Amino acid sequence: GGTGGARVFYCGPMFRYERPQRGRQRQFTQFGIEHIGPAGPAADVGAIALARDVLGRVGLLGDTTLLLNTLGDAASRERYAALLREHFAGMRESLSPDSQRRLEEGRVLRILDSKAAADRDAVDSAPDPAQAWTPDAAGRFERVLAGLDAIGIAYRLPPRPLRGL
Repeated sequence: GGTGGARVFYCGPMFRYERPQRGRQRQFTQFGIEHIGPAGPAADVGAIALARDVLGRVGLLGDTTLLLNTLGDAASRERYAALLREHFAGMRESLSPDSQRRLEEGRVLRILDSKAAADRDAVDSAPDPAQAWTPDAAGRFERVLAGLDAIGIAYRLPPRPLRGL
């Protein structure tokens, strides 16, 4: 739809090359979408629309909710990482050992993935990524939301950052 590119999807077995984390298997099934061509809000909307269509064709669309957020562009991500470093540093002693290590290593976004009970309050009170968006990043996200609205794809904006699918 007007993106000047092509979109494809894939689904199949994948294999972790590193040692799997506890509770994970070496082999797993992955679904993905690739956009080949110019990047931009239209490409984002097109990829989301393709995912909706594929889920609909396999009978899973009724069981899905699109939770949508963004960390923004590279400058926004750097600003957000700085906000997270400050936030988590102030709560360092209450963080799990893994999250303390991630903080020391500068991998603060990974703390958001923590399932440790000790990290729950720190993660739940993490800053909103929108606080760090550049004007360009904010504009792009608004154009993505407008594009989804225009083609009738419902979404929810979660109250806190989420990572992955």
